[in-house]
Amino acid sequence: MRNHPPNALRRITLPVVLALFACSDGEAPPSAAPPAAALPNEESTEGPGRSYERTLIFLSYDADEPLVLPWAFDARTRPGSVERQVAAWLFRSDAWEQFFAAEWSSPPSRAPWRLLPHEGMGLVVGENDNVEHVLFRQPPNELDLIVTDEQSDWSGPRGEEIRVLTGALGLTGQATQGSVIDLSRNWRPAERTPGDWLILASGDSVHVILEGEGLGAAATYRGWARVDDIETQWPALSVEWSEVRSFEPARRDVPNQWSLATSDEELSGEVRVRASRLQAGTADAPQLPVEALFLLEGSVTLYGVEYPILGLAIHSQS
Repeated sequence: MRNHPPNALRRITLPVVLALFACSDGEAPPSAAPPAAALPNEESTEGPGRSYERTLIFLSYDADEPLVLPWAFDARTRPGSVERQVAAWLFRSDAWEQFFAAEWSSPPSRAPWRLLPHEGMGLVVGENDNVEHVLFRQPPNELDLIVTDEQSDWSGPRGEEIRVLTGALGLTGQATQGSVIDLSRNWRPAERTPGDWLILASGDSVHVILEGEGLGAAATYRGWARVDDIETQWPALSVEWSEVRSFEPARRDVPNQWSLATSDEELSGEVRVRASRLQAGTADAPQLPVEALFLLEGSVTLYGVEYPILGLAIHSQS
């Protein structure tokens, strides 16, 4: 496992940081855009056509005392506006906490995928439109997600973009080193239903990213993996719920353990839930929607070598 310097936080001048906090709906400097082939030609004024999802996930290297932070950004085009949602959660001390949630409308845009700041949340964008810094300022709480070096960058067949980077999470003046996984995808709700994400890591040198298509146990998956400088993609692999448990508020079963394998036996493994955050939605139906975050632990075998895993599953059912 590679060692990192004790302080990887970048120096950022205060005027730049403060300028990117916003209480209004004006657009920020552009963030990383989806791949050009995935972008629609129409403006957001054309109708409720497309959803854009981007999630920045921090995973600390310490599996004994994990620190995990997902920042989730969603935008959906509407006639005359873009409807936006941002939410963020922090896992520490064996518990999940949601510390940020916001919904608002921004004006029509030719680039609705761009991330916008909001009250309490700031953004710093660097070269090539890459997000370098996400800040949270709601006194007395302060949190800084710093993105540093890129390790891998993959694109999927439906316009997904997956970036594996290094970074640091600053809490109350202390920085923790870890991986930052940047996930982007967009779709028309009438045409397809994107599924779960499984993000699996072992230290800073092993990452496995699995993306589902469709919801529930019947979803299909594709996968990407890196071990040091070796990278592999699988257009299809087996991901099964090997154990489930009941979530009574939604009257559904949710996964409690996953087994995964590729047909070429390059990848296999089993991961289970270590801690969960489950939320039931509302619906005029016997079963309710579910949104969940699962902290995962287990092991995967890649190219014949077994690795211990710390991971995150982003799960939904509707």
